[in-house]
Amino acid sequence: MTVKSKEFEGKVTIPVISGLKDKAFEAKLNADLLKQAQTGLAEGQKAGKQDAAEAKKYGWEPRPHALDISYEVHQAGKLVSFSIQSYIYTGGAHGMTDVTYYTIDNQAKAKTLKLADLFQSGYDYRSIINQLISQQIKAQTAADGYNPYSFESITDDQSFSFENGNLVIHFGQYEIAPYAAGMPAFTIPAHRFHSLLKPEILAALTQK
Repeated sequence: MTVKSKEFEGKVTIPVISGLKDKAFEAKLNADLLKQAQTGLAEGQKAGKQDAAEAKKYGWEPRPHALDISYEVHQAGKLVSFSIQSYIYTGGAHGMTDVTYYTIDNQAKAKTLKLADLFQSGYDYRSIINQLISQQIKAQTAADGYNPYSFESITDDQSFSFENGNLVIHFGQYEIAPYAAGMPAFTIPAHRFHSLLKPEILAALTQK
């Protein structure tokens, strides 16, 4: 979907999910993704027109708004994994990017997995991952002696994805660091978390 005017330019590409065992879940997921994209376009057009009118009224230089939505598929064994990236520009010094990650357990009763859903009960996975992220931050910032991060802990619904069998923990812009740091991501090697996973999650993740 593409929309273009003097006040707003929107470009949207979203996935159409197919092949899930749970067809009701599949239909709702596709409907939700489409609705989110349509809502983003409608709101972007409205805001662009409003700002253009304000600029004309007060003699400002008008800056067209923009929205760009795209997606990426991730390799996660038999789990269904993808991300939706949204870039929004509303006339300021820079735009904002947001990424939503989806990892779906493709069972007869499908569900979108949260980070907490991956691990066996009784394991303090948060402390383990927090320690590994803190170590990576320390290593990354050791050279210049300046640490721009304000990381304390992940949450049970922290954004995540899988890449090459490893777990990647994602943070949004401004979540734990200034804008210049972008969207920080930290890779947790497979051997550090596989033993903590629920057996069914490990089986799905490692199947090809």
